[in-house]
Amino acid sequence: AADVPAQGRYPTNRWRAGEQVVEHRRLVVPPDAESGTAVVVVSLGDARVEVGQVNITAEARQFTPPPAAIPLDVALGDTARLVGFDPPPETIMAGEPIPLTLYWQSLQTGIPTAYTVFVHLLAPDGRLIAQHDAPPDNGRRPTTGWLTDEYITDPHLLTFREPDYTGPAQLSVGLYDPATGERLVTMNGRDAITLPFALTIISK
Repeated sequence: AADVPAQGRYPTNRWRAGEQVVEHRRLVVPPDAESGTAVVVVSLGDARVEVGQVNITAEARQFTPPPAAIPLDVALGDTARLVGFDPPPETIMAGEPIPLTLYWQSLQTGIPTAYTVFVHLLAPDGRLIAQHDAPPDNGRRPTTGWLTDEYITDPHLLTFREPDYTGPAQLSVGLYDPATGERLVTMNGRDAITLPFALTIISK
């Protein structure tokens, strides 16, 4: 990560002799990095100091299409394609956790934004009755680490916001930037993908 110290909020020409300036940096390992040891280096002007080492373990990746129970082909921007999902049971007890597995395909390497996946269960009137929001694979496979054309298995377990709801419901999924809330959109301009699968919520 190369940038001015203190993210520009405290320029070096204002520093005083002997002063300690604390700065936190988030380093992102390139998704195509190989396994091995890397050296962490801090450079300022002509000065260069090695401050430590980190061990990098390359991610095991899948480049063959996953065996999704229900295949799809819906792209969200130039970031990801939803290629299918494993649905929950067609009938769910009210208030019970709802399992769903999504299968994504990356459309680029080194996606700059770590998007969050949202999975919403909606009543016919659009009311949100259950949900699960999380980075892909519950944080283990952030979009910033994806390689072009690889497939990512993304399990979710929805919890009810309205545990007493009963009746028909539909699943809606998508990706959003957690810093801004902005969602990625499909070619049709929609900011969510409605899954072709209907659920019925029944009372216990």
